[in-house]
Amino acid sequence: MPSLYVPLTGLESSSEALSVTSNNLANLNTIGFKSQRALFGDLFYQQVGTAGDGDQTQIGLGATVESVDSQFTEGSIQASGVPTDVAIQGDGFFVTQEGGAITWDGIADFFGRPELKDQRFADPNQRLLNGHELDAIVLDATKDRTMAEMFKTASEQYRMLFGIVQTPEDLATCAQLEARGFYEDVEHPVIGRIRVPFRLWNMSDAGPLCRRAAPLLGQHTAEVLGQLGCSAAEIATLRERGVICGDGGA
Repeated sequence: MPSLYVPLTGLESSSEALSVTSNNLANLNTIGFKSQRALFGDLFYQQVGTAGDGDQTQIGLGATVESVDSQFTEGSIQASGVPTDVAIQGDGFFVTQEGGAITWDGIADFFGRPELKDQRFADPNQRLLNGHELDAIVLDATKDRTMAEMFKTASEQYRMLFGIVQTPEDLATCAQLEARGFYEDVEHPVIGRIRVPFRLWNMSDAGPLCRRAAPLLGQHTAEVLGQLGCSAAEIATLRERGVICGDGGA
């Protein structure tokens, strides 16, 4: 009954997205609130035929809210009068730690704050005990620096373990991933040419090979069942009983 269920999934998804929008509006004056957005996706696919190379052709049916993301962008900073309130300042989040080829004194030099070399921050226990002071110093030291500049300086000048907490949009446009050929353009039988994560690591003597795009839903079900010992008749029976559907789909 796709004529009933497909529109119903759209209504449910729209209802959830409307709730997200309502929550954003209700918190316009809430200190520290970060707006959210609903991201949609296809619920399932229906096979509509077979391409010339034998791959199945499918179209999306139904919709669902795949995720609700928070927007961690810098807003207008206002004083709340509450000493424990915090605000996001700058263009993102980062994480750093001792290790690699840098000492704590080197980290202090990276942040440009000699007070980080004080006895109160001399070891992990002291830094834990004086965490509020440490946070205040680091926040003040980084408020006018960008993530890109800090990452470049940390890695090239200090050999420092420093990572940027990136959003999906940041990853898609990341200059470092682009330079190392992390993404690959592939032809998808449903949505056309897309960029996908590909080179997780690079090896000098064994280059990566992209054999084909990710399989469609149930594309190789019949093939896998055949390798497991199911006969063509048994696969046909499974299809008739609704265990698998379509021409080899699942």
